[in-house]
Amino acid sequence: MPTAAARAIKFVRDAVLPLAVLAGLWQLASGFVGEETLPSFTAVTRALSMWALSAERLDLLGENFLATVFRIYAGLVLGTMLGLAIGFAMARFSAVEDCLNPILAPLYPIPKPALVPLFVMWLGIGHASVIAVIVIGTLLPIVVNTYRGIRAVPLNKIWSARSLGASEARLWRAVLLPGALPQIVNGFRIAHNLAVVIAIAAELVASQKGMGFLIGDFGAAGAYDMMFGMLVVVVLVVAALDRAVVWGTERMLHWHYAAR
Repeated sequence: MPTAAARAIKFVRDAVLPLAVLAGLWQLASGFVGEETLPSFTAVTRALSMWALSAERLDLLGENFLATVFRIYAGLVLGTMLGLAIGFAMARFSAVEDCLNPILAPLYPIPKPALVPLFVMWLGIGHASVIAVIVIGTLLPIVVNTYRGIRAVPLNKIWSARSLGASEARLWRAVLLPGALPQIVNGFRIAHNLAVVIAIAAELVASQKGMGFLIGDFGAAGAYDMMFGMLVVVVLVVAALDRAVVWGTERMLHWHYAAR
């Protein structure tokens, strides 16, 4: 069991030190290329500090942040549910795989933000178009990892369960799902990060609210220090959310990691 001092050292090494190095490099790069091209780290933190002093501006930030979070997780939940259903069906039924594979394969290499104008034309500017693009983007990694996870379950385990009289439902619950879960969770982490990227990119062009909209709005107004400040806020929040996903994954799959 690590001591408090050991945990503090690990936190400084893994989190504080890399951020400090990145901030230092940013400050040096700004001095090299010029503040008008790349606002310095100190200028960005000063702009964010001034912004935080205004309750009205903080409310505006909170409103846009919550809009982005809603879109990310609405799209992620829908994409995950659809992806699990499709992945399970493709892995277990060859007819479903033969039918859906030609449809899904061409979607995989398409940059998902490129679909934003299409969904704006169909659904208009706002939540629906952004969420729809996130669903498409997150669906595919879930499908692929679910499919691979189910297919990777050793056949002798399936045969053994069937020989012991396991029903199809019992087979899914006791053999297939636990065996595929590490791959599924890995797909979820990929989908989670993709959802953030797609949401911010889509909000730049298909929304009048959200962190992507704020970033674009500050850039259009020439407030580059605040534009970079919003990017910093997004990066820090995404990093925290990703660590939360990793932490939850390690707790959920403790039996898997313990056996490695």
